[in-house]
Amino acid sequence: MKIPLKVEESVGGIKPFIYFTIKAPHTFGYMRAFFDTGSPDTLISQTDASKLKIPHSASKSKSIYGISGNSIDCFEARISAIIFKDEKGNSVKPIVGKAYVTKSLKKSKRTQQVVSGTPNIFGVDFLAINKYKLIFDPANREAYLEV
Repeated sequence: MKIPLKVEESVGGIKPFIYFTIKAPHTFGYMRAFFDTGSPDTLISQTDASKLKIPHSASKSKSIYGISGNSIDCFEARISAIIFKDEKGNSVKPIVGKAYVTKSLKKSKRTQQVVSGTPNIFGVDFLAINKYKLIFDPANREAYLEV
């Protein structure tokens, strides 16, 4: 089975994106995220988490480093389901695993700008738990997940 991705420009280069439905307790909505094999974690932006009212833990779960050279605080998200579409248009519900909402406890304007601009990312953790292969051919602007 293949799950098609869209190859789009973002954050200084082309990346494999997916548009999907996300469900959390008492809410659902549509999101866009890219697959980042350099990220060990799956991240939900503070902007999208706030817009969709995605619940998350009250205390910081971890900090991540490397996004624009900044440290960003992460709070474990409570997600019920993620729904993709395969090449035939059928719904696919991958295992969610852990996902983190990016926020900052720091009040500096620069840190707040970085956090608010953080994209949604599916990391290596998501690919591994679902046993997905990421096929990415940037020269031909083709990408998909293969099960």
